[in-house]
Amino acid sequence: MAIAWLLTLGRGLAADGLPGSLSWKIETNGPILSTPVIAPEGAIIFGGNDELLYVVAPGGDIQWQYETGFWLQSAPSIDADGTVLIGCWDHHVYAIKPFQSVLWKFRSLGKQPIVSTPAIGIDGTKYFGSHDNYIYALNATGELKWRFKTELKVSSSAAVSTQGIVYVGSWDGHLYALRKDGQLHWAFKTGYWIQSSPSLARDGTIYVGSWDHHLYAINSNGTLKWRYKTGNVVYSSPAIDKNGTVYVGSWDHYIYAITKNGDLAWRFKTLDKVSSSPAIGSDGTVYIGSDDHHVYALAPDGSLKWRFKTDGAVSSSPAIGADGTIYVGSNDHHLYAINSDNFGYQLGSPWPGFHFNAGRGSF
Repeated sequence: MAIAWLLTLGRGLAADGLPGSLSWKIETNGPILSTPVIAPEGAIIFGGNDELLYVVAPGGDIQWQYETGFWLQSAPSIDADGTVLIGCWDHHVYAIKPFQSVLWKFRSLGKQPIVSTPAIGIDGTKYFGSHDNYIYALNATGELKWRFKTELKVSSSAAVSTQGIVYVGSWDGHLYALRKDGQLHWAFKTGYWIQSSPSLARDGTIYVGSWDHHLYAINSNGTLKWRYKTGNVVYSSPAIDKNGTVYVGSWDHYIYAITKNGDLAWRFKTLDKVSSSPAIGSDGTVYIGSDDHHVYALAPDGSLKWRFKTDGAVSSSPAIGADGTIYVGSNDHHLYAINSDNFGYQLGSPWPGFHFNAGRGSF
């Protein structure tokens, strides 16, 4: 694979500093379905359907990129030593050291796409799913520890509890709970595919969406706590605020806020499907994209604070920088940096954004 160095490319400043205004944007050569993550030093890292992994400085300069073998729909995870892990449609998970090289790559044994985001356990184990129907566990150097077979594709990303239980959904309609050795702890069946990624609350409840139109709350022993019916597919992955309220989008065009008891707190209507997953800011503002080409900022009571227009569907999920900048990709081939009045994610919230724990499975 080729490694290319790009400096000071793609920057487009248009900042007035007001919440909901553009700070900058960069153009890629394909839709951006991957959700960006923010490295400890502030770099924004994401994958594109132009087959490139990008590292972008907070000011909007593309600092480095790496060419993979196909689309990058997976969101990156960042290991404790700064290694970036990402799944690819070329059947591989890559472990990449930005500005250096690929440390290793692992090919799914069924040679199928990997859109699941790798989760990283406390012991360094990497967990992810593949379209070959398996959930994989790799050791710290990328060697196979075990794999677990489901009945259909796995595009859901894993969540790892502090007890080391690995939770991941499958297109076979089940949410699986696996022990660290790869043995089945339990499986919970919904009515249709699960592409949503599970989120974990502090009380042990697992939240996940299903194509059967429901958001599920599942007890840590694998029994149903409650389910909430929306008007269409729940592809979005839930986020949980510090009060236990769960936020999720649905293909019925709505963004939902549901209490920890399963009651509707509010819902907000967009103009198209909501596949994006929410991110919760420091003041409780909920940021989420819609296929109606907008990124929305909603107050904790569900009222609109602002919305930002792109030129394509926004199924990428927002990331929130420590300075309040909202980073999100669009099908219009751009990554956007949008000003906000927040300062990072909500403190005290166990899961305030898609795969918020960067795959490490701790709150």
